[in-house]
Amino acid sequence: MNIAIDAEKEGLSLAKEFKVVNYPSFLFLDPKGKLVQYDFGYYNPEQFLGVGASVLKKKAPQSGKNLDQVKGRMIGVKIDNFTAKDHLGNTFSSSKENKKLVIVFIRGQWCPYCNKYIETLQNLAPELKSKNAQLVIISPEKPEFIEKTLSKTKTDYTVLYDEGYKIAEAFDVLYTPDSETLNFYNSKLNDDFANSRSDHSGRLPVSATFILNEGKEITWRHFDTDYKREHL
Repeated sequence: MNIAIDAEKEGLSLAKEFKVVNYPSFLFLDPKGKLVQYDFGYYNPEQFLGVGASVLKKKAPQSGKNLDQVKGRMIGVKIDNFTAKDHLGNTFSSSKENKKLVIVFIRGQWCPYCNKYIETLQNLAPELKSKNAQLVIISPEKPEFIEKTLSKTKTDYTVLYDEGYKIAEAFDVLYTPDSETLNFYNSKLNDDFANSRSDHSGRLPVSATFILNEGKEITWRHFDTDYKREHL
């Protein structure tokens, strides 16, 4: 189906709405006009058909829970195995770690409270090692943005990209900020959520911390929807 649009009017409007900064860009929208996928670059016909086929299998990101609806997994809950990659592409699998895990969720490199918290955690490294525990930081941001977290905090801990927010969902810490909050994060804190995360929904994890025993059961947690009160 061919659809003609006025590039001078609708094109500029769409570019502004979806924060298009690269050209050529491709916006794949569902029937309700919600963004399913955003791609840019030059494709030959075969490549473009491949991208289109993958988009047809997707759905637009759901808004999900608001901040008041997420509660975080409780003590005693066993967390299923999860895998994710760090900024270098190394794969981490929780089931392969025969030690206690300290799981720390951060919101991104743009969050000053998260960065400060990571810096304070660095002092715990010797104690964690003596207790056969490993601290793992979970970020919703892509590898190139995780590199900024590493640069700002100078941390030696593993930082994983939670692609598709699967880990955050498993721990029940994933929520969608309201539009006013998202605009504040974007304009005042430079949260480039349209490009830094898995989708354009703006979803974030609560800045929570969980300790799992060797059997991957939660034995301690700090869950506070006020990100200014992170604690371990």
